[in-house]
Amino acid sequence: MRIALSVLAVYNMAPDMFMFRAMSIRQQNNKINAIYWAAQALVSVLAFPMG
Repeated sequence: MRIALSVLAVYNMAPDMFMFRAMSIRQQNNKINAIYWAAQALVSVLAFPMG
């Protein structure tokens, strides 16, 4: 049971980590790197349901 709960927690946190990094890099005016991290977040959100 504990493993199943921890997997769900990581599943929810991975895209959040990428989006947080994208927003913090955007605040530093590094637009290209921010777009890269935002795309990583989008890919992870779309790829998780595929397995």
